[in-house]
Amino acid sequence: MKRLIATLAAATLFIPALAGADEPITFKFTFPGPPNSTNLSGGLAPWAKMVEDSSEGTLKIQIFTGGTIATAPQTLDRVINGVAEIGYTSQGLYGKQFQGSSVLELPFLVASSQQASVPLWNLYENGVLADEYKVIKPVALFAFPPSFLHFKKPIKTLEDFKGLKISVANPMAADIVQKLGAAPVTMSTIDNYQALQRGVVDGALVPYTGFTQFKLQEVATYHLEDPLGASAGFVFMNKEAYAKLPAPAKAAVDKNSGRPFSALMGRALDATASLQHEEVAKLANHPMVHLEFKETERWAERLKPIADEWVAATPNGAKILAAYLDELAKGAKPVP
Repeated sequence: MKRLIATLAAATLFIPALAGADEPITFKFTFPGPPNSTNLSGGLAPWAKMVEDSSEGTLKIQIFTGGTIATAPQTLDRVINGVAEIGYTSQGLYGKQFQGSSVLELPFLVASSQQASVPLWNLYENGVLADEYKVIKPVALFAFPPSFLHFKKPIKTLEDFKGLKISVANPMAADIVQKLGAAPVTMSTIDNYQALQRGVVDGALVPYTGFTQFKLQEVATYHLEDPLGASAGFVFMNKEAYAKLPAPAKAAVDKNSGRPFSALMGRALDATASLQHEEVAKLANHPMVHLEFKETERWAERLKPIADEWVAATPNGAKILAAYLDELAKGAKPVP
């Protein structure tokens, strides 16, 4: 009788375990942007669905938006520590930790996210940038569209630019602005509106992906559309959490990640930039212009030392820059 009771008790304990084994593992995906972000709807959410659909029911990805789990600067730490299993943020928020990946921040180098994203992934995959990502599992490396200068008044020459205060998002952008003769003011994208409105800055160096959604068209009406550097972004997983996934879930992640996901993000980000660009283009008294050819040469000459300085400050900098230029040459050519 005692043996029968023990057997029944063991069976009772085993039944929930069997039911649990049929349920998918849930990965929390922290996205610092708003739920209506086109980066989310056009890139991240479709990827999550593709992974789920091909995981044979073993993996569910739950996306948390708006900094619910982590703000953009907190994302890397929260994923490494297992608060979330997947994160999306920008490498530029972490200083020299991803110094090699900042190669695409160089001015006049790339013209679009699509052009720049897969080459960045290729540098990771072929080992050139592998050391920067060894504590996480990258699933996409991509470039945000290039940043342009947006002003409250027309700016056509270096002389017009001299002495202005310009908001920037990272050290490379600050160096670009400073070498052109203006004063950089580092701030987050969400602070640009008030800074322009109150005259704290005279202009902003930002991509169109962060323009109309923050209503910058209300405070910046002149748009100088020469590409002065992009910035890197990534989607990544907690390395240990990935390693513990069942085989079908791992296969689903691997199948849909890397080059395909990086390319998807490039297309999604360019689509976001194009949409906001079109919104601004429809507005009255919002000229969108390029520097005259001779003036472009002057700006390029002024910014020429930046690449040399970046190479000198970056471990294996010359190798990384050469490899990235080679990857760009395989697709669209760098901007002249």
